[in-house]
Amino acid sequence: MPARIHDPLRIRGVVVDAQGRPVPGARVALGAGPAALPDIALLTDDDGSFWVEVPTPGEYAVLASTDSGSGEARVTVNSGEQSVRIVVG
Repeated sequence: MPARIHDPLRIRGVVVDAQGRPVPGARVALGAGPAALPDIALLTDDDGSFWVEVPTPGEYAVLASTDSGSGEARVTVNSGEQSVRIVVG
């Protein structure tokens, strides 16, 4: 029987300021999770959006920071893709 290919586990989100406006260029990283995580960060797109694949199902802390502030959200990924909105400022 051939090996089954699983859909990737992914967190997709948007970083916004206190007024709800998208924040381009915000730094996003995984702060905690159910497994060891690589020490990497990514930047949001022009519309404040980002996505990152995660290694295993579970709860993750997603951190975002800008020059004017930071924010955090927790999201549980069980399968497929989960969405998150992070407010910074």
